[in-house]
This record gives sequence, C-alpha cells and structure tokens, in this order.
Amino acid sequence: MFSQTLGTALGDWVAETHDMGYVGAGAVFGGLLLVTALLYYFTSISRVIFVLGSLHLDSPARSRRR
Repeated sequence: MFSQTLGTALGDWVAETHDMGYVGAGAVFGGLLLVTALLYYFTSISRVIFVLGSLHLDSPARSRRR
C-alpha cells in the first residue's frame, strides 16, 4: 500500500509541478522503466533491486488505469 501511494503521489507531483501533464509524466516513467529493463538484461546487479524499482516506477501508471 505504501508503494502504490508513494508512486501515485510521485506521478501526480511530476505531472503537475513540471507542467508536462499526465502524458508527459507517463513518458518520463515509461523511459525510466525502459532504462530499468535494459539494466536488468545487460548488467549483473541484483534482480531484487530491479523488481522493487520497477514496482515503484509502475505505480503511477497503475493508479491511472481505472
């Protein structure tokens, strides 16, 4: 619950504070998820870190799918 609340608040904050709207904020988080996926496949960093990171980055997108 904490993760989703934090992710939702972060998505709203990025969209409203930087005047990019929700589509722009979605592009930012989508880009960060892409970077996370690339690092997952091309590095030997702990996979647990990537799973937790992707859950936090995906929270703003999941909150808008109502």
